[in-house]
Amino acid sequence: MPEVRDTLRRLGHRGSKLASSVRRLRSRGRSLSDAEWTGATVNVVLVLSLLLAPASIAYALSLPDDRYTEFSVLTRDDSGNLVSNEYPRNVERGESVPLVLSIANHEQTGSTYTVVVRLQQVRMGDGGTVAGIETSKTLSRDRVTVAPGGTRTIPYEFVPTMTGKNLRASFLLYRGEPPANPNAESAYRSLHLWMNVSANGAESADELGYPRHPVEPPAD
Repeated sequence: MPEVRDTLRRLGHRGSKLASSVRRLRSRGRSLSDAEWTGATVNVVLVLSLLLAPASIAYALSLPDDRYTEFSVLTRDDSGNLVSNEYPRNVERGESVPLVLSIANHEQTGSTYTVVVRLQQVRMGDGGTVAGIETSKTLSRDRVTVAPGGTRTIPYEFVPTMTGKNLRASFLLYRGEPPANPNAESAYRSLHLWMNVSANGAESADELGYPRHPVEPPAD
């Protein structure tokens, strides 16, 4: 931050000039009492404090808030690379869907997270929006500790336990313990994956009017 450094240098130069003025007064032999010298020193300190205060505030305000956590639900492509697409849309009840959960810790300290996965039967409204949640079941709840600056990738087998045409898999990330009723509003990070789950896997998500984007962005 060149602007802050330049400001501090200018203010430091002004402070040096004030201190030099006080020393010159004393070297000229002016008979100031101890109380007067103390007052002069205090005045210099106060002036320096007032000069430096705006720079300190500017420096504090310019510091970025770079503490955050990245949370991703990934799959593997045909080459085995982790990708954020190609999510399965048509699965059968009880079928194992291989996914990979990725947690990148940028909180500048070690953190313990809880990942809650829920399967939800939702009610769709106009324009493909979610009008409400009919049923919600917790499929798993796992604790993961990630070192500062580290990333954990966890293989996860998603197994749907019910059938329906408006099923949504919710992946909720919490710092520490989750509440009794986990949901996207209370989660630190959340992702949603849409699936069409049937007894025979015959129906398609497009035929059932699913949203075209299988994963929703994380909630703030």
